Amino acid sequence: MIPSKDLTDVYDPSMFPDELEQVNPINELQLKRWLRRLKKLMCHSLRHHNYYF
Repeated sequence: MIPSKDLTDVYDPSMFPDELEQVNPINELQLKRWLRRLKKLMCHSLRHHNYYF
């Protein structure tokens, strides 16, 4: 069931900051581990739903 449009609460900022937030650099090893986990999850999800490429 989809809620009616007036019941949904959407945050729409009036403006965006001029400067970007400082992003913490990621360790190369952490990135590789994260990508490996993501790949496993994606492969598992594709197999689970019988999608083949």
